[in-house]
Amino acid sequence: MIKESPSKSPLSLGELMGELPAGATVLDLGCGGGTFNYAQFPEVQIRAIDERIDEKVKDFTPNARFIQGVASAIPARDGAFHLAIVNFAFEHFPDAVASLREVERVTRDGGCVWISMPN
Repeated sequence: MIKESPSKSPLSLGELMGELPAGATVLDLGCGGGTFNYAQFPEVQIRAIDERIDEKVKDFTPNARFIQGVASAIPARDGAFHLAIVNFAFEHFPDAVASLREVERVTRDGGCVWISMPN
């Protein structure tokens, strides 16, 4: 669960990640070679999922594990993630509706979803 601040909500991905408790699970969907610096958040467990295997996955930090899969059928159990991140990838998913439903399915109750897209 993300800590709630009565005065303001996190405005950046870094702030949002910083509010996660140690041991939290994070999904980086459409990860490519990693969409943010995993090394900055060693206290969380990151599951980086993409349909293609980028050469950079071999250099992921110990807290990040690559899993090959597609957004419309995320290989994870229901409610597995405290935070689901989709950085500049959502517009590449062939079935946007199914992908969004999957993100909802794998994000736990009280969890957060971060989707960023180019203009």
